[in-house]
Amino acid sequence: MDGFKKPYEYDDEKGVSGLLLLYFIMLLAEESLLGIISLSFGYNLLSESRILGMIIMGISLFYVLFSVYSAIVLKLLKKYALKVSKVFLVFRIIYMVPYLIMNTIRQIEEIPYEKDFELYAAMHRSIIVSFIISLLFIIVFSVGWYIFLEKSKKVRELFPAGAESAKTPTRETVGSS
Repeated sequence: MDGFKKPYEYDDEKGVSGLLLLYFIMLLAEESLLGIISLSFGYNLLSESRILGMIIMGISLFYVLFSVYSAIVLKLLKKYALKVSKVFLVFRIIYMVPYLIMNTIRQIEEIPYEKDFELYAAMHRSIIVSFIISLLFIIVFSVGWYIFLEKSKKVRELFPAGAESAKTPTRETVGSS
């Protein structure tokens, strides 16, 4: 009978829920999908530039694995999950911005400009607007989740080691004062 809990005892259990659960799902689903899409971009570059294509494919594979790893350590509530997630969000910007630039350049190069200048100009504008929106999304997504991980009360409760290490004095700092 000791194994059974009363309904109010379940409130004390900790776990990934709310916005943190949404972040976890996005790491697994959306970020992995973005990495797989960029893998195909690297594969398409193999015919033109074998070295660049292999580099993009390698970094894209690392991106997919890093996003899945970040999600797993977050779900398992590992004490270093917060640091891993923050590093992933910074890596995400560093990885996605050059990928977005290369993809935009490739799209502009593929516009058929011989036929009609007005069509070329309209397609060019559309690609540039798409680039700006995507760039803003990359930055807002990463910075927004980083701020959430930094400021959220729920995150501080789930991962107290990160919050306490900055506030709790160590033995060396206590002895030296």
